[in-house]
Amino acid sequence: MLKRILLSVFCLFLACLCACTQNSGLRDSAATAGELIDKATENLLWENEIHKLSENPFDELYYSYYYGAADQDDFFSVVSDYAVAVQVSATADEIGIFKINTVFDEAAFRASSTLTGDALDRAVETAAASFVESNLARAEKFCQNRVSIFLNQTENYDAAEYAKAQNALIARHGYYVYYIISGDNASIEKIITAQIDAKAL
Repeated sequence: MLKRILLSVFCLFLACLCACTQNSGLRDSAATAGELIDKATENLLWENEIHKLSENPFDELYYSYYYGAADQDDFFSVVSDYAVAVQVSATADEIGIFKINTVFDEAAFRASSTLTGDALDRAVETAAASFVESNLARAEKFCQNRVSIFLNQTENYDAAEYAKAQNALIARHGYYVYYIISGDNASIEKIITAQIDAKAL
């Protein structure tokens, strides 16, 4: 019986450690999605139209159809800021950058919990880390939904653009998730991550 209790405690400790470790390397940044998209697109050869939440937000259709959120409110429960550079002509070139919502409602969690003291504090840390990870994962799904549209649109009529969409890059850096569909994903990603790191808090 004692062995089972000790094993359960050890497993719980490992689960908490994994949850905290998974997000421990995350650092916030003061970089806005708009600043990042401006820097990422300043040397691009393709003409693009830029949508920034702060200046030129999407029509409501984008949140559900293009990114797969249930609706606009669902999208913004995950994302706090975004900017997207959309190719003007009919090609599969696009860059989207999303900063996730990291504001965990600690007060509501504490009020609804039956735990107290240190156990409650640990539960808050784990829940907050899980909240951030969940939003990062959902933002990645938004990106995947957008890329899948490019794949569907280009599969039967443009082999070069279809190949470009197949090689789309979806990644995260800190509290940012982004997708890049271009002829040189690596160079654009390097610009984005450098700008995030340059404004790290």
